[in-house]
Amino acid sequence: MITLIVFSRTISFDFLFWDDQLSIVRNPQLQAPVWQWSKIGWMLSLSSFMRFMPLSWLAHMVICSLSNMSPAAYHLSLLILHLINSLLVYHLALRILSRFAVTEVPHEAIAFITSAFWAANGLRVEVLGWCTALPYPLATLFALGSFHFYLNSIDEGHLKFRPYFWSFILNGLSVSAHPIALGYALCLPFFDRLFFREEVSHRWNPRSSGFGTYWASRALFALPSIAIMIATIKFRLHPTGVFAASTAPTHTGIILRLMHGMYAWAYLYLRQFWPFGLTPGHFAWSGPAFHWIYLPALFLIFGLLIVAWWKKSATTMAILAISVSLAGPMLGLFEKPATPVDRYSYLPDAFFSLFLAWLASRCWPRRPTLTASRIVLAGCLASIAILGLQSRRQLRIWENSHTLFAHLEASPEIQAQPMLQEHIYSLEAAQLLVDGQLTAALDIYNNLTRLESGNYLYWHQRGLTLHLLGRETEALQSLHTAYALGQNPVTLQLIESINAATLSAKP
Repeated sequence: MITLIVFSRTISFDFLFWDDQLSIVRNPQLQAPVWQWSKIGWMLSLSSFMRFMPLSWLAHMVICSLSNMSPAAYHLSLLILHLINSLLVYHLALRILSRFAVTEVPHEAIAFITSAFWAANGLRVEVLGWCTALPYPLATLFALGSFHFYLNSIDEGHLKFRPYFWSFILNGLSVSAHPIALGYALCLPFFDRLFFREEVSHRWNPRSSGFGTYWASRALFALPSIAIMIATIKFRLHPTGVFAASTAPTHTGIILRLMHGMYAWAYLYLRQFWPFGLTPGHFAWSGPAFHWIYLPALFLIFGLLIVAWWKKSATTMAILAISVSLAGPMLGLFEKPATPVDRYSYLPDAFFSLFLAWLASRCWPRRPTLTASRIVLAGCLASIAILGLQSRRQLRIWENSHTLFAHLEASPEIQAQPMLQEHIYSLEAAQLLVDGQLTAALDIYNNLTRLESGNYLYWHQRGLTLHLLGRETEALQSLHTAYALGQNPVTLQLIESINAATLSAKP
């Protein structure tokens, strides 16, 4: 109910000129007729945009074929996925608490608060307001389903084949939906250390009878992740090869990449508790977004590592190792490191909410009085209400391309990067062009050609806008400049068509 109240308005949102046009609206592989062998082959190939995610492309194809590429259908699908994921987080938190917590802990209350905190958080806004973000909730759905069967796979220290098999299958589907789930399979030994410590601790002993079977099952579980990870590096899925190049161990910026990864890790930890500065775009790790508040997080994480090593705390080490594995794609372990904007936090935060439930069950018996526990619960419910209101406010950013670009242009992170700012201006002009607001689009292209006189694309778009306005002489001048700069055949074809139309119009 909270999820529907907070996010139901997204159904009226439109496609955005923020990858939606490239990935969905103008993607030739999603145009009708959708179900063709060539398009299915593209979906399964290693050339499908930046990443290998055939299951997500399959979901795109299903939505496009059923809804005739309707943005309302996309946003409804995202809302349903998030609703199911929210229920799964609640269910898994309840399972963990009922299995591992003491009986006096209010299982339902803690599971509800932690799952609602995750579901209503403003960090979910980008995933629900941006149709291109479909792979993130889809991968999280399969990862949470895999974790559900994982909890059933160990019974008194013995591995149960059927739940393990389904957990393995769902994990494979998860990594086929998006590489953000690659790190989940690497978490299983640490989950065992955290949740099944007494049952499987003897399996860690090389002399035990079940040592080989245990580690073979964990290695087998990680095979799909390792295979897609290697494919990402080997075949350079990104057209420019930048993702593959960034993973090379001889990369000159390896120290900076590690620093970036550590910053992103700290950022991810704090972002789930401080969601009020939504920034739907990438920005440099050393830029103005590197606030002083994240530096204590770095010291806190390293302090926890030192304390865990000193105290030999397997629990703390397991939680930190799980955090690193879940944030793996973002830390540059098998992709170029990326500052964790909200979609990257979707899957890790789901598991962090389970850790919060587990931690709350450990802390609950230490409460001083019954009144104190009521105050804590009331404060948590109030924070969920505040988060819900904040999320509804942030939804206005993603309502359409104009509201998104207005937010981005006012963002200090974007203002600090002139190249990215120009890119956003060009996208805004393209959206105005599609909307038929030709004069407003021409004003932006005039400014862009003055700022970047050597960019053929700006000259081409300016010429196209002038052509649509009927100012053919100026359009030809702009298009000839664009062709001289870029030698683009599309520009030449437009020039020839304008010349032919001009000649045919003469008496």
